[in-house]
Amino acid sequence: MTIKPAAALAVFTFFVLGVAFGLESHVASRNAFLDGGAAEPEPSRPLRRALQLRVPAGAKGVVETLTVPEGERWVFELARVRTSGSLRLLTQGSGEDILEHRLSSEAQPLRAFADAGTRVTIALQGGGASTADLTLFGFVVAVP
Repeated sequence: MTIKPAAALAVFTFFVLGVAFGLESHVASRNAFLDGGAAEPEPSRPLRRALQLRVPAGAKGVVETLTVPEGERWVFELARVRTSGSLRLLTQGSGEDILEHRLSSEAQPLRAFADAGTRVTIALQGGGASTADLTLFGFVVAVP
């Protein structure tokens, strides 16, 4: 019985593909992340902070601060705002950089985070009758 060249090529091709898939599976099984060598992220929980700010008569603004507890990172994804003044959200990571986010009226997507032990500052600027109702939505991540 003779094997035709096309059949021999097909057998050889399937052999090579089988070895290649076997090697790929072997390499993937030794991946440090897949083997648990890398730490898996802790489950997060929802974060919602609601604030009402009012500028007193004769003042030019008001500031409210929230402190992020140790072992947590706050991640903000959405801000719902009703304001008659200029509203700013200031967040800080583990470095010294402070990130400023200007908030306008209505709901707006937000990409902001604040690390453990830092402050989240909300500043409302405007004349004596300025007000702001702010709700921040996001999640809390546990950090070591």
